[in-house]
Amino acid sequence: MIIYYTDGSCSPNPGPGGYSVIRDMQPALFGHEPNSTNIRMEGKALIAALQDADGTECEIYTAAGRRRAAKLRILISYRKSVRYTGRPRRD
Repeated sequence: MIIYYTDGSCSPNPGPGGYSVIRDMQPALFGHEPNSTNIRMEGKALIAALQDADGTECEIYTAAGRRRAAKLRILISYRKSVRYTGRPRRD
């Protein structure tokens, strides 16, 4: 099973931000935006991990608590509506 650790932030918030994903204790994915928010960057990290897993069973750990767990449930629903390209379906 793949294990992911995700995090994202901005400094200041809102402002320039970035995210990263650690896969199996190795740096795997990262990204940035010139103008974003902490929540958006944390969400992008979760989405990046889900897309990287590509349907494979995995565990995802975030740097947050219950609020992020609720977001993860939303992102799992989002992931089910995404084609292989990572774009939302327009069926």
